[in-house]
Amino acid sequence: MSLSPVRGATAVRLDQPLPADFGSATRWSAVLRYRRWPVFSKRWLLGRLLLFGLALLGLAALTALGLLASGIGAATALLAGGWMLVGFLLMAFAGPLMAALVRYRGLPAVPERRWMVAAVLVGISLSFFIERWASGHIDALVKVVLAEGRLAHAAGMADAADIARVPWVVAVNVVAELLFYFLVGGGAALLGYRREQQQWDSSRQRQHLRRVEQQQRESELRLAVLQAQVAPHFLFNTLASIRALLASDPPRAEQTLDALVDHLRATVPMPDGIEAPSASTLAQQIDVARSYLEVMRLRLGDRLVHRVDADAACLAQPFPPLLLITLVENAVKHGIEPKRGPGLIVLKAVRDGSLLRVSVIDDGVGLAPGMGRGMGVANVRGQLAARFGAAARLELADREAGGFQATVVVPSSEP
Repeated sequence: MSLSPVRGATAVRLDQPLPADFGSATRWSAVLRYRRWPVFSKRWLLGRLLLFGLALLGLAALTALGLLASGIGAATALLAGGWMLVGFLLMAFAGPLMAALVRYRGLPAVPERRWMVAAVLVGISLSFFIERWASGHIDALVKVVLAEGRLAHAAGMADAADIARVPWVVAVNVVAELLFYFLVGGGAALLGYRREQQQWDSSRQRQHLRRVEQQQRESELRLAVLQAQVAPHFLFNTLASIRALLASDPPRAEQTLDALVDHLRATVPMPDGIEAPSASTLAQQIDVARSYLEVMRLRLGDRLVHRVDADAACLAQPFPPLLLITLVENAVKHGIEPKRGPGLIVLKAVRDGSLLRVSVIDDGVGLAPGMGRGMGVANVRGQLAARFGAAARLELADREAGGFQATVVVPSSEP
């Protein structure tokens, strides 16, 4: 199997160094620079080979020198040191090499972690047999020297062998060997791999939070701009109605102007800084809708009647800004204005288990072709999707008794 970098479900590029915010990527000296690369990647393996190779070469040299000092010939001492070097290198890389083969397959995160553990455990098991194989060759060399009587401290070695057979010494040796096999055979690297995965998870979470915060800021800015704007046609038409009423019905003109001022107070931010309407309650949004409906009632010559059907618990619930007023404007424009005679708009809110259902109900002309695909409806659906995902929806339906009903369904907060 060729070791080529692939992108698995974990989205980790094995041919690129770890991000700078990973703790192990920047705190190590030049000798440990391999730690800057993903665990079990090619660059990580090469760096680890260089580090372990130098350390084991020094250990093998010290072993050879010790054997020379004990009376073993130079050739035998070098051969024993060579067997030690080869054996330890194979032990140190059996597990990591098998883990690398797994990681370069680009498996999804959970299967990759399971197979990685299995690969390292197999490598640790192989380390046991590799150590026995290398030790066997070294012991054979030493026995030959003992048989020839060329070892100056043979009696001392025999005494050491007797001590090694003491039960508690055997137990300590077994524990030490198991720990040694685990650390050298890839167990320590596996811990590093697990730590790296946790760092990746934390990094992705931080990136996700930054994206969400950025999207929220952009969304709130758009909402602030929308809230700071008054639909030109609504404002101009209302001012034109007031101008016409000034000549024919001054008291009504004054009422319409007062209603318009109330609506502007509810919708236009104060001049001390535009704050994004990131949080609002249903009561606040109903106040905005009610002020708009009052202006339209006066403009339409009392052809419009409106009422609110919601209890205090529903009114206190959080509710996104600008959704309700959009549906109310649609109800007036497409339902009541085209209708002959008086019309009724009801704002209704009910708790339905863990959901809050807020409806705009009118007895107007009903759903016109294309109404459900208008810009206002699309904006409502887009805001619901951005804020709540699949947990919220907009329901549109004609009413059997005539008219139309638009319902926003959002998760409710705790009472």
